[in-house]
Amino acid sequence: EFDLRPQLGDLAWIEGTVHSPKGAIHARCSREGRGLAVSLRVPAGSKAALVFPSGARVSGLPEGTAAEAGPVRWRLPVSPVETTWTLRTGDWPH
Repeated sequence: EFDLRPQLGDLAWIEGTVHSPKGAIHARCSREGRGLAVSLRVPAGSKAALVFPSGARVSGLPEGTAAEAGPVRWRLPVSPVETTWTLRTGDWPH
């Protein structure tokens, strides 16, 4: 189980891969206008959550995604196969 909390600072984009016991987790986040484009590849059976500042609008969330309060934490549904999520946010704080 892991959280992805994009924090680009002054960067235009950031990308990386982390190896977990279930397989590689790959993420790419880039600025897109006033928001972010996020691509997250999750190994099969992994529990992933995206954490965004409150007020960030998110599009592209899959069916079954659950939101929690605070800084907004979106729990992505667990998939039996490797899955790539592609999401976009609006009004990202810079």
